[in-house]
Amino acid sequence: MQTMLVNFKDHPEALGRKAIGIIKTAHRVSEEYGVEIGVVPSASSLNYAAKMSWQYEMSGYHLPVFSQYIDSRFQAKDVKRLGIKGAVLNHKDHRISAGDVRTRIYDLRSLGLSSVACVVDDYEAKNVAGLFPHYIAIEPHDLIGTGRSVSMLRPDLIKKTLDYVRGVDYRIKVLCGAGISNGEDARRATQIGTDGIFVSSAVVKADDIEAKMTELALGLLEK
Repeated sequence: MQTMLVNFKDHPEALGRKAIGIIKTAHRVSEEYGVEIGVVPSASSLNYAAKMSWQYEMSGYHLPVFSQYIDSRFQAKDVKRLGIKGAVLNHKDHRISAGDVRTRIYDLRSLGLSSVACVVDDYEAKNVAGLFPHYIAIEPHDLIGTGRSVSMLRPDLIKKTLDYVRGVDYRIKVLCGAGISNGEDARRATQIGTDGIFVSSAVVKADDIEAKMTELALGLLEK
């Protein structure tokens, strides 16, 4: 199953009641098209997201929720307490040292939680893969938020990342991020061989969020 991970960041379009609306939309689109859609709410919306995820699970549905980071104040044990799936690590907005990436992947895994490790290039991906995160998201920083897709502009970078990661552990899911903004970008990411996409503003800032999620989901399903 292909994966779409939606990072809310601190976009005003994804706070409060608007965050709840996006989560409900993610659930509907996921169920209709058979694409796993996970959400990464801001800290202020994380409790609501955790409760909604639990309610969906009780009804037999799956909606993975991740925190945007963990640090010395909000730790892996806090993620566990909330009952969510895991945390994103090393995103552009929350860059950490290689040592901290290692420690936090271990902390999450020791509690049965998943990690999404963000990397900027194939070299960083090669180093991070050896730490065995559950996901690696390839996101060149210069393309984030530009609408210029890494899957279109730098397919060789993605292919190298896939080669390195699959050579270490084929179970690590590789997500394509940075500039993914339409169905064609998602389709190209799938064709290259990734397990899905990591998006933010393309979804949360869309005039019609459900239509945009649907477009991306359909792109992921095309070969």
